[in-house]
Amino acid sequence: MNHVVAHDELLPFCRRLAADIVTNDQAGVRQILGTYQLVTSTTVAEGWQIEGTRAAAWPGNRWDPDEIAKRRQAVVDRGRAQQS
Repeated sequence: MNHVVAHDELLPFCRRLAADIVTNDQAGVRQILGTYQLVTSTTVAEGWQIEGTRAAAWPGNRWDPDEIAKRRQAVVDRGRAQQS
């Protein structure tokens, strides 16, 4: 998503964006970041293999359908609030 904001709105906008970002699932963010760091130092084929292996190992018993639904609704609500 791209935004153009007036100069005097830049800092407040960035603060709101940062506050929104920190509400993401931190374990998920760390998993994605770790995967990116591993993949960027490999060939494309190795990268796909790493991503597939890490993605398959990630879910385990971690997924609670109610929690996923709650997070999904929060994303939708934030998106609607940003459009207004």
